[in-house]
Amino acid sequence: QKENLSQQLSLLLSALPGGVVAIDNEGVIESANPVALSILGEPLLQCTWQQILEDRLLATDVANEWNLRKETHSDFRRISIESSASEDSGKMVLLIQDITEAYTNQERIKREQRLAVMGRMAANLAHQLRTPLSTALIYATHLGNSELPTQERSSFAVKTIERLQYLNQLINSMLRFVKGELVKKEVVDISVLLSDIQSLMLPHMLKKNLQLVVKDGGEGATLTVNYEELCSSLIALLENAMQASPAGGCISLTCNLTTDDVLFTVADQ
Repeated sequence: QKENLSQQLSLLLSALPGGVVAIDNEGVIESANPVALSILGEPLLQCTWQQILEDRLLATDVANEWNLRKETHSDFRRISIESSASEDSGKMVLLIQDITEAYTNQERIKREQRLAVMGRMAANLAHQLRTPLSTALIYATHLGNSELPTQERSSFAVKTIERLQYLNQLINSMLRFVKGELVKKEVVDISVLLSDIQSLMLPHMLKKNLQLVVKDGGEGATLTVNYEELCSSLIALLENAMQASPAGGCISLTCNLTTDDVLFTVADQ
C-alpha cells in the first residue's frame, strides 16, 4: 500500500502544471518534480534553497514574484513562489508557477492604458493651448504693423506677453497634474477673471464678426480656485458658442451671485 501510494504521489507531482520543491529542515532541496527542474534548471537536488535564490533568481518589487536570471533561461521568465512550512518537522514545500505570459499581458495592458491616457492628455492640452496661443499670435501680428501708433503697439506688446505668461502657467499646471502634485488654489477676483477672459476671446470674436457681452454681477466677490482650470472651462464653453453662432451673432458671459454659489453662464442665440 505504501508502494502504491508513493507511485500515485509521484505520478501526481509529475502531472502537476506547476513546480513543487520539498526542502528539509536544514534548507536543502530533497525532492522536486519535473516542472520545477524545468523552471529552475539543474542541478537542483541536494542544493540549498538559499543558493538557488542567490544564483538563479532576481527579486522584484512584488512579494513572492521573481525573475529568472538569464543564465538559467535565455528568454525572460517571471515566476511566483508560494511556501508552506510544517511546524512539526521544520520542512517546507514550495509551489512554483511560471507567470511569464500573465505578467507580459498585464504589462502590455498597462502600457496601452498609459498611451491612452497620454493621448487624451495631449488632446486636452492642445484644446486648452489653442485659444491663448492664437490670441498671442493675433496680438503679435499687430506689433508688425508700422502704421499703428506707438501707444497701441505697446498695448499689444503687453497683451502678447500676458497671453504667453498664461500659456506658461497652463503648461506648468498640467505638468503638476502629471506628477500627481496637489492642485494649486489661489484667491481670484471675479472681475479680474472676467476681464482676462474678455481680452482673450475678443480678438477671436471680432475675427468671426461676433459680439461678446460680458456682464459682471460678482459685486467684487472672490473665489478660492485653480485659476487656469476655471478659466479654461469658461473658454471652452465660449469656443463652443462661437462654433454654433453665425456671423453677426451675440454671445454673452454672465456672472451672478446666489445665496451659496457663484453662477457663470455662457449663452448664444
